[in-house]
Amino acid sequence: MQFFFEQNPGFVYPAHRFKEMKNILKEGLEDVSVSRNKEKLPWGIPVPDDDTQVMYVWFDALTNYITALGWGTKKDKLFKQYWPADAHVIGKEINRFHSLLWPAMLMSAGVDLPKQIAVHGWMTVDGQKMSKTIGNVINPLELTDKYNLDAVRYFLMREIAFDNDGDFSNAKFLERYNADLANGIGNLSNRILTMIEKYCEGVVPKTVEVNKEIIDFAKKTSDEYNEMMLIWRFDRALESAWKFVSYCDQMISDKQPWVMVKEGKNAEVCDMLHHLAEGLRHIAVMIWPVIPETSEKIFVQLGLDVSKELAKPLSELQNWVQLTVGNKINKEGQLFPRLL
Repeated sequence: MQFFFEQNPGFVYPAHRFKEMKNILKEGLEDVSVSRNKEKLPWGIPVPDDDTQVMYVWFDALTNYITALGWGTKKDKLFKQYWPADAHVIGKEINRFHSLLWPAMLMSAGVDLPKQIAVHGWMTVDGQKMSKTIGNVINPLELTDKYNLDAVRYFLMREIAFDNDGDFSNAKFLERYNADLANGIGNLSNRILTMIEKYCEGVVPKTVEVNKEIIDFAKKTSDEYNEMMLIWRFDRALESAWKFVSYCDQMISDKQPWVMVKEGKNAEVCDMLHHLAEGLRHIAVMIWPVIPETSEKIFVQLGLDVSKELAKPLSELQNWVQLTVGNKINKEGQLFPRLL
Protein backbone atom coordinates (compact mmCIF):
# COMPACT_ATOMS: atom_id res chain seq x y z
CA MET A 1 0.00 0.00 0.00
CA GLN A 2 2.83 2.39 0.80
CA PHE A 3 4.35 1.73 -2.63
CA PHE A 4 0.98 2.53 -4.24
CA PHE A 5 0.84 5.88 -2.44
CA GLU A 6 4.39 6.69 -3.52
CA GLN A 7 3.46 6.01 -7.14
CA ASN A 8 0.08 7.81 -7.04
CA PRO A 9 0.45 11.17 -5.25
CA GLY A 10 -2.88 12.41 -6.64
CA PHE A 11 -4.89 9.43 -5.39
CA VAL A 12 -6.28 11.40 -2.44
CA TYR A 13 -7.36 15.01 -2.96
CA PRO A 14 -6.58 17.54 -1.54
CA ALA A 15 -2.85 17.20 -0.92
CA HIS A 16 -3.07 17.70 2.84
CA ARG A 17 -5.53 14.79 3.11
CA PHE A 18 -3.16 12.65 1.05
CA LYS A 19 -0.34 13.59 3.42
CA GLU A 20 -2.45 12.52 6.43
CA MET A 21 -2.91 9.05 4.94
CA LYS A 22 0.72 8.80 3.93
CA ASN A 23 1.78 9.58 7.51
CA ILE A 24 -0.49 6.83 8.83
CA LEU A 25 1.13 4.39 6.41
CA LYS A 26 4.59 5.38 7.63
CA GLU A 27 3.59 4.47 11.19
CA GLY A 28 2.47 1.05 9.95
CA LEU A 29 -0.95 -0.56 9.61
CA GLU A 30 -2.24 -3.50 11.59
CA ASP A 31 -4.38 -6.23 10.05
CA VAL A 32 -8.10 -5.51 10.19
CA SER A 33 -10.54 -8.27 11.07
CA VAL A 34 -13.54 -8.45 8.73
CA SER A 35 -15.79 -9.59 11.58
CA ARG A 36 -16.67 -8.68 15.17
CA ASN A 37 -17.81 -10.75 18.13
CA LYS A 38 -21.61 -10.93 18.13
CA GLU A 39 -21.74 -10.54 21.91
CA LYS A 40 -20.18 -7.07 21.58
CA LEU A 41 -22.05 -6.10 18.41
CA PRO A 42 -25.38 -7.97 18.30
CA TRP A 43 -26.98 -5.83 15.56
CA GLY A 44 -24.44 -6.59 12.82
CA ILE A 45 -24.94 -8.75 9.71
CA PRO A 46 -24.20 -12.43 10.57
CA VAL A 47 -21.06 -14.03 9.14
CA PRO A 48 -22.01 -17.08 7.04
CA ASP A 49 -21.42 -20.36 8.85
CA ASP A 50 -20.38 -18.66 12.11
CA ASP A 51 -23.17 -17.58 14.45
CA THR A 52 -20.71 -16.05 16.91
CA GLN A 53 -19.54 -13.35 14.48
CA VAL A 54 -21.03 -10.39 12.61
CA MET A 55 -19.48 -8.45 9.74
CA TYR A 56 -17.33 -5.44 10.54
CA VAL A 57 -19.57 -2.53 9.56
CA TRP A 58 -17.02 -0.81 7.31
CA PHE A 59 -16.12 -4.00 5.50
CA ASP A 60 -19.79 -4.57 4.78
CA ALA A 61 -20.50 -0.93 3.85
CA LEU A 62 -17.58 -0.40 1.49
CA THR A 63 -18.29 -3.47 -0.60
CA ASN A 64 -21.66 -1.94 -1.53
CA TYR A 65 -19.86 0.31 -3.99
CA ILE A 66 -19.23 -2.68 -6.24
CA THR A 67 -21.82 -5.27 -5.19
CA ALA A 68 -24.57 -2.74 -6.04
CA LEU A 69 -23.18 -2.84 -9.59
CA GLY A 70 -23.33 -6.63 -9.72
CA TRP A 71 -19.73 -7.50 -8.87
CA GLY A 72 -19.39 -11.14 -7.91
CA THR A 73 -22.50 -12.18 -9.84
CA LYS A 74 -23.29 -13.11 -13.42
CA LYS A 75 -25.19 -9.84 -13.77
CA ASP A 76 -22.12 -7.64 -13.70
CA LYS A 77 -22.81 -5.47 -16.74
CA LEU A 78 -23.07 -2.29 -14.67
CA PHE A 79 -19.88 -3.13 -12.81
CA LYS A 80 -17.98 -3.49 -16.07
CA GLN A 81 -19.53 -0.26 -17.34
CA TYR A 82 -18.99 1.99 -14.32
CA TRP A 83 -16.05 0.58 -12.39
CA PRO A 84 -13.45 1.78 -11.56
CA ALA A 85 -15.14 4.96 -10.34
CA ASP A 86 -13.58 8.24 -11.42
CA ALA A 87 -13.83 9.46 -7.85
CA HIS A 88 -15.27 8.71 -4.44
CA VAL A 89 -16.50 11.96 -2.88
CA ILE A 90 -16.38 11.64 0.89
CA GLY A 91 -16.25 13.65 4.12
CA LYS A 92 -12.93 14.09 5.91
CA GLU A 93 -14.00 12.03 8.94
CA ILE A 94 -14.15 8.84 6.84
CA ASN A 95 -11.02 9.48 4.81
CA ARG A 96 -8.99 6.68 6.42
CA PHE A 97 -11.61 4.02 5.64
CA HIS A 98 -11.87 5.03 1.99
CA SER A 99 -8.23 5.85 1.31
CA LEU A 100 -6.57 2.99 3.18
CA LEU A 101 -8.97 0.20 4.16
CA TRP A 102 -11.00 0.22 0.92
CA PRO A 103 -7.99 0.13 -1.43
CA ALA A 104 -6.49 -2.69 0.65
CA MET A 105 -9.71 -4.66 0.33
CA LEU A 106 -9.84 -4.12 -3.44
CA MET A 107 -6.18 -5.04 -3.91
CA SER A 108 -6.74 -8.24 -1.95
CA ALA A 109 -9.69 -9.12 -4.19
CA GLY A 110 -7.83 -8.21 -7.38
CA VAL A 111 -10.30 -5.43 -8.23
CA ASP A 112 -9.29 -2.09 -9.73
CA LEU A 113 -9.13 0.86 -7.34
CA PRO A 114 -11.17 4.03 -7.82
CA LYS A 115 -9.14 6.62 -9.68
CA GLN A 116 -9.34 9.19 -6.89
CA ILE A 117 -10.65 9.81 -3.39
CA ALA A 118 -11.94 13.41 -3.16
CA VAL A 119 -12.25 14.56 0.45
CA HIS A 120 -14.39 17.55 1.41
CA GLY A 121 -14.46 19.43 4.70
CA TRP A 122 -17.17 20.25 7.19
CA MET A 123 -19.56 23.14 7.40
CA THR A 124 -19.89 25.37 10.43
CA VAL A 125 -22.64 27.87 11.18
CA ASP A 126 -21.59 31.35 12.29
CA GLY A 127 -18.19 29.90 13.08
CA GLN A 128 -19.53 27.09 15.29
CA LYS A 129 -19.91 23.37 14.69
CA MET A 130 -23.53 22.38 14.01
CA SER A 131 -25.15 21.06 17.16
CA LYS A 132 -28.69 20.13 18.15
CA THR A 133 -27.85 21.31 21.66
CA ILE A 134 -26.87 24.76 20.49
CA GLY A 135 -29.75 24.76 18.03
CA ASN A 136 -27.75 26.05 15.08
CA VAL A 137 -28.48 23.17 12.68
CA ILE A 138 -29.42 24.37 9.18
CA ASN A 139 -32.42 22.64 7.64
CA PRO A 140 -31.65 22.52 3.90
CA LEU A 141 -35.30 22.01 2.94
CA GLU A 142 -36.38 25.10 4.85
CA LEU A 143 -33.52 27.06 3.28
CA THR A 144 -34.43 26.05 -0.28
CA ASP A 145 -38.11 26.74 0.34
CA LYS A 146 -37.25 30.25 1.49
CA TYR A 147 -34.63 31.23 -1.09
CA ASN A 148 -34.92 28.62 -3.91
CA LEU A 149 -32.59 25.72 -4.61
CA ASP A 150 -30.30 27.41 -7.13
CA ALA A 151 -29.49 30.27 -4.76
CA VAL A 152 -28.54 27.84 -1.98
CA ARG A 153 -26.48 25.67 -4.34
CA TYR A 154 -24.66 28.72 -5.63
CA PHE A 155 -23.78 29.95 -2.14
CA LEU A 156 -22.45 26.58 -1.01
CA MET A 157 -20.34 26.05 -4.12
CA ARG A 158 -19.07 29.63 -4.40
CA GLU A 159 -18.52 30.51 -0.75
CA ILE A 160 -17.12 27.21 0.54
CA ALA A 161 -13.98 25.69 -0.99
CA PHE A 162 -14.38 21.94 -1.52
CA ASP A 163 -11.00 21.09 0.00
CA ASN A 164 -11.55 22.79 3.36
CA ASP A 165 -14.09 23.57 6.05
CA GLY A 166 -16.49 26.42 5.33
CA ASP A 167 -18.92 28.59 7.24
CA PHE A 168 -22.58 29.40 6.65
CA SER A 169 -24.34 32.44 8.01
CA ASN A 170 -27.50 34.21 6.96
CA ALA A 171 -25.55 37.47 6.64
CA LYS A 172 -23.02 35.87 4.26
CA PHE A 173 -25.80 34.22 2.29
CA LEU A 174 -27.75 37.47 1.77
CA GLU A 175 -24.58 39.34 0.83
CA ARG A 176 -23.55 36.74 -1.75
CA TYR A 177 -27.12 36.45 -3.08
CA ASN A 178 -27.58 40.16 -3.66
CA ALA A 179 -24.07 40.84 -4.98
CA ASP A 180 -23.63 37.85 -7.30
CA LEU A 181 -27.13 36.69 -8.17
CA ALA A 182 -29.48 39.68 -7.95
CA ASN A 183 -27.05 42.46 -8.91
CA GLY A 184 -24.79 40.17 -10.93
CA ILE A 185 -26.18 37.61 -13.32
CA GLY A 186 -29.81 38.54 -12.67
CA ASN A 187 -29.25 42.21 -13.48
CA LEU A 188 -27.02 41.44 -16.49
CA SER A 189 -29.50 39.07 -18.14
CA ASN A 190 -32.33 41.54 -17.57
CA ARG A 191 -30.32 44.44 -19.07
CA ILE A 192 -29.34 42.48 -22.19
CA LEU A 193 -32.80 41.08 -22.87
CA THR A 194 -34.53 44.40 -22.20
CA MET A 195 -32.25 46.20 -24.67
CA ILE A 196 -32.77 43.53 -27.33
CA GLU A 197 -36.51 44.04 -26.88
CA LYS A 198 -36.19 47.80 -27.06
CA TYR A 199 -33.55 48.29 -29.74
CA CYS A 200 -33.70 45.12 -31.88
CA GLU A 201 -37.43 44.35 -32.00
CA GLY A 202 -36.99 41.46 -29.58
CA VAL A 203 -34.81 39.44 -31.95
CA VAL A 204 -31.12 38.65 -31.41
CA PRO A 205 -29.35 40.57 -34.19
CA LYS A 206 -26.54 39.50 -36.50
CA THR A 207 -23.03 40.82 -35.99
CA VAL A 208 -21.73 43.63 -38.15
CA GLU A 209 -18.15 43.55 -36.90
CA VAL A 210 -16.57 40.77 -34.83
CA ASN A 211 -15.55 41.93 -31.35
CA LYS A 212 -12.35 39.97 -30.80
CA GLU A 213 -11.88 41.34 -27.29
CA ILE A 214 -15.03 39.80 -25.82
CA ILE A 215 -14.42 36.53 -27.68
CA ASP A 216 -10.88 36.29 -26.28
CA PHE A 217 -12.14 37.11 -22.79
CA ALA A 218 -14.84 34.45 -23.06
CA LYS A 219 -12.27 31.85 -24.08
CA LYS A 220 -9.93 32.86 -21.27
CA THR A 221 -12.62 32.56 -18.61
CA SER A 222 -13.90 29.26 -20.07
CA ASP A 223 -10.37 27.82 -19.96
CA GLU A 224 -9.95 28.94 -16.33
CA TYR A 225 -13.36 27.54 -15.49
CA ASN A 226 -12.58 24.14 -17.05
CA GLU A 227 -9.25 23.91 -15.26
CA MET A 228 -10.76 24.68 -11.86
CA MET A 229 -13.68 22.28 -12.30
CA LEU A 230 -11.28 19.42 -13.01
CA ILE A 231 -9.41 19.96 -9.73
CA TRP A 232 -12.51 20.27 -7.52
CA ARG A 233 -12.17 24.05 -7.09
CA PHE A 234 -15.79 24.84 -7.86
CA ASP A 235 -15.53 28.13 -5.98
CA ARG A 236 -12.76 29.33 -8.28
CA ALA A 237 -14.55 28.02 -11.38
CA LEU A 238 -17.55 30.16 -10.47
CA GLU A 239 -15.23 33.06 -9.75
CA SER A 240 -14.03 32.79 -13.35
CA ALA A 241 -17.60 32.72 -14.65
CA TRP A 242 -18.44 35.84 -12.65
CA LYS A 243 -15.40 37.63 -14.09
CA PHE A 244 -17.17 37.30 -17.42
CA VAL A 245 -20.46 38.46 -15.88
CA SER A 246 -18.65 41.60 -14.64
CA TYR A 247 -16.92 42.05 -17.99
CA CYS A 248 -20.23 42.05 -19.89
CA ASP A 249 -21.86 44.33 -17.35
CA GLN A 250 -18.95 46.76 -17.58
CA MET A 251 -19.21 46.77 -21.37
CA ILE A 252 -22.79 48.01 -21.11
CA SER A 253 -21.84 50.69 -18.59
CA ASP A 254 -18.89 51.87 -20.69
CA LYS A 255 -20.63 51.87 -24.08
CA GLN A 256 -23.97 53.26 -22.82
CA PRO A 257 -26.13 51.90 -25.66
CA TRP A 258 -29.04 54.16 -24.66
CA VAL A 259 -26.82 57.13 -25.51
CA MET A 260 -25.58 55.47 -28.72
CA VAL A 261 -29.17 55.05 -29.92
CA LYS A 262 -29.84 58.77 -29.41
CA GLU A 263 -26.73 59.43 -31.50
CA GLY A 264 -28.10 57.27 -34.30
CA LYS A 265 -25.64 54.43 -33.79
CA ASN A 266 -28.29 51.72 -34.01
CA ALA A 267 -26.10 49.30 -36.00
CA GLU A 268 -23.32 49.50 -33.42
CA VAL A 269 -25.83 48.90 -30.61
CA CYS A 270 -27.26 45.82 -32.31
CA ASP A 271 -23.73 44.56 -32.93
CA MET A 272 -22.91 44.92 -29.24
CA LEU A 273 -26.14 43.21 -28.19
CA HIS A 274 -25.34 40.32 -30.52
CA HIS A 275 -22.06 39.76 -28.69
CA LEU A 276 -23.67 40.21 -25.28
CA ALA A 277 -26.38 37.64 -26.10
CA GLU A 278 -23.72 35.14 -27.11
CA GLY A 279 -21.78 36.04 -23.97
CA LEU A 280 -24.88 35.37 -21.88
CA ARG A 281 -25.16 31.95 -23.52
CA HIS A 282 -21.56 31.21 -22.51
CA ILE A 283 -22.34 32.20 -18.94
CA ALA A 284 -25.37 29.88 -18.96
CA VAL A 285 -23.11 27.02 -20.07
CA MET A 286 -20.65 27.63 -17.22
CA ILE A 287 -23.25 27.89 -14.49
CA TRP A 288 -25.30 24.86 -15.55
CA PRO A 289 -23.55 22.27 -13.30
CA VAL A 290 -24.17 24.44 -10.22
CA ILE A 291 -27.42 26.33 -10.85
CA PRO A 292 -29.13 24.36 -13.65
CA GLU A 293 -32.60 25.89 -13.33
CA THR A 294 -31.18 29.39 -13.82
CA SER A 295 -29.00 28.24 -16.70
CA GLU A 296 -31.94 26.64 -18.48
CA LYS A 297 -34.08 29.76 -17.96
CA ILE A 298 -31.39 31.79 -19.72
CA PHE A 299 -31.31 29.34 -22.62
CA VAL A 300 -35.08 29.62 -22.99
CA GLN A 301 -34.95 33.42 -22.76
CA LEU A 302 -32.40 33.43 -25.59
CA GLY A 303 -34.78 31.37 -27.73
CA LEU A 304 -32.72 28.18 -27.54
CA ASP A 305 -33.91 24.59 -27.16
CA VAL A 306 -32.57 23.47 -23.77
CA SER A 307 -32.59 19.73 -24.48
CA LYS A 308 -30.74 20.17 -27.77
CA GLU A 309 -28.14 22.52 -26.32
CA LEU A 310 -27.33 20.46 -23.24
CA ALA A 311 -27.02 17.29 -25.31
CA LYS A 312 -23.95 18.80 -26.98
CA PRO A 313 -20.40 18.19 -25.64
CA LEU A 314 -18.91 20.97 -23.52
CA SER A 315 -16.23 21.74 -26.10
CA GLU A 316 -18.92 22.51 -28.67
CA LEU A 317 -21.00 24.59 -26.27
CA GLN A 318 -17.95 26.70 -25.42
CA ASN A 319 -17.25 27.63 -29.04
CA TRP A 320 -18.06 31.23 -29.90
CA VAL A 321 -20.78 30.75 -32.50
CA GLN A 322 -23.95 32.51 -33.61
CA LEU A 323 -26.51 30.17 -32.09
CA THR A 324 -28.73 32.95 -30.84
CA VAL A 325 -28.92 35.00 -34.07
CA GLY A 326 -32.48 35.50 -35.31
CA ASN A 327 -34.00 34.03 -32.16
CA LYS A 328 -37.01 35.70 -30.63
CA ILE A 329 -36.20 36.27 -27.00
CA ASN A 330 -38.55 35.16 -24.23
CA LYS A 331 -37.97 37.70 -21.51
CA GLU A 332 -39.57 36.80 -18.20
CA GLY A 333 -39.27 38.19 -14.70
CA GLN A 334 -36.07 38.73 -12.74
CA LEU A 335 -33.98 35.59 -12.31
CA PHE A 336 -33.11 36.62 -8.75
CA PRO A 337 -35.20 39.40 -7.16
CA ARG A 338 -33.13 41.37 -4.67
CA LEU A 339 -33.52 40.34 -1.02
CA LEU A 340 -33.75 42.88 1.78
